[in-house]
Order: sequence, then structure tokens, then C-alpha cells
Amino acid sequence: MALKKRFKKLIIGSESNFLYSSKRFLEEGNKLGLKTQWLNPFQSHLKIGHDAQFSNFQNTLYLNRISGTRLDDFDFIVADHYKQLGAKISNPSSSMRIFRDKDRAQFFLQQFQLNPIPSFFFRGEIPGFEIFEHLNSEKFVVKMFRGNQGVGVNLLESRNSLESFLETFKSINDQKMIIQPFLPHKKEYRVFVCMGQILGIIEKKIDTKEFRANAKRSTLKFLTKTPNNLSSLIEKCLETVPLHYYGIDMMIDEQGPLIIEINPVPGFEHIEKLSKVNIAKNVLQSIIN
Repeated sequence: MALKKRFKKLIIGSESNFLYSSKRFLEEGNKLGLKTQWLNPFQSHLKIGHDAQFSNFQNTLYLNRISGTRLDDFDFIVADHYKQLGAKISNPSSSMRIFRDKDRAQFFLQQFQLNPIPSFFFRGEIPGFEIFEHLNSEKFVVKMFRGNQGVGVNLLESRNSLESFLETFKSINDQKMIIQPFLPHKKEYRVFVCMGQILGIIEKKIDTKEFRANAKRSTLKFLTKTPNNLSSLIEKCLETVPLHYYGIDMMIDEQGPLIIEINPVPGFEHIEKLSKVNIAKNVLQSIIN
């Protein structure tokens, strides 16, 4: 399938051109006849003012592959700069902002009734009783507002441990976290989506010694069919989530499916290797066409 002629260039914005997904996009962009370029937004500069000279990027697709783990959103400014010069941005900064911070992302899931895991976040004095009443659990998972691949996720084994943890962070004026109940489960699912279509689903079987189910800590299996008990919630995401491409992380609780998070910068190494599907090519063609 040939790309439309109006797209002649592909820019990958990421912190390394050796990351699997970034490298694959560059490879497939070249095969599709695009002039490809890698750009680290955190090693770049912008000129603002009457004497600034700008190039035209109307024939360019810019993919923002910054996960947002650092507390610096300069990549959005860089992406919006290219948008101002005519490039097509994927995913758009306005949509990525919704899902970069976990509190804002949880609010989105709640707003559109997308079955989020019960969560609690706050500022100021520690509302211990309200936390325990809302979450109704003896074990807790505390997630820093930004993180990736399980980094920043903490398991607290008791209410006393949680209160001590929260007191420590209150003392240093850092309350950028969300608190969730620990929900025992053996499997999670990563659904990879592009332009409203499911490109693949990975089932992650959690190691018995772990509570985090990212790819490095799980046994992975590519699913050829969507599990029936996930279908309706996935369809609701396809209708609601304002991203071009993304990952849906899901689990099944005793009361039904839950969304753990929406990932606006999903890596696809494991899906490609397990499924033999050319995800990089499919994503590029779907976004441009």
C-alpha cells in the first residue's frame, strides 16, 4: 500500500534511536519511501522572535515517542513547534497530556466510565480513614504520577505501612502519587490500538514472586482472539480515547474487567516478535492514510 505523496518525511521524537520501537519506525519509514530522521526533543532548541527563520514541514509526520517519565514536558513544545510549521503530529500533544500523569488519566477513565481501578489522590493532610473506606483493602499499591515499566510502583503490605509511607512523602512536600487497593490477579492484558483498530493483544502471566506485570516480569502470550469478557470495554475505549495509537492495560477482577491505564507511547517489541505482525508498518500506514 503506497503512502500518500503529501507525506515525504518522518521524524521520530524519542530519547534514543536505539530503542526497539523507534528503530523499527525508522526502518519501516525508509522502506515506505519516507525521508526519516530521529530527534531527541531534550537535546534540541527552538527560536522564537521576529528574526527566527522557519522551514516548511507540511509533508512531514512527527511521531512523539517520549514516555514522560521525567518531570519535563519540553517534548510537547517541540512537537507543537513542528505542528505550527505544518507537520502532522501523532499522538497530538493535547491528547497525550491527558494520559501522561496518572491522576489526570484516572480522571479521564472515571469521566467516561471506562472501569478504572478504584483510586485515591490528594494534597495536604493525610485523610487516612477516607482512603481506607474508599479502597476497602489491607494491602495497597502506590504509584508515582509518572513512571514506566513498573518503576515508581510500590506495594504496601498494611495500613500502617501506607500511613508511614504517606507521612514520609508529606514531610518532603511530595504528594504526587495515587493510591489503589492491591487486587490479586494472575494475568493482565496489553491491547495495542491504532486509528480505532486492534493490532494485537498480549496476555501477561504474572510471576508468582511479583506484583507488577510489565513485559520484563511476566510470561507473554500473543492472543489471536479478543477474550469475550474484555470485548465490550475495549470497544468503549476505541470510541472514547482521543489518541491515534496507544496501549490499553487491563485486568479482570472478581467483578469484571478493569482498565489499569492507557499508555500513549506503547512499545511493541513483544507484539511484533510473538505475532510476526509488522506493527511499525501498520501504524505508519494507518496514521497517514
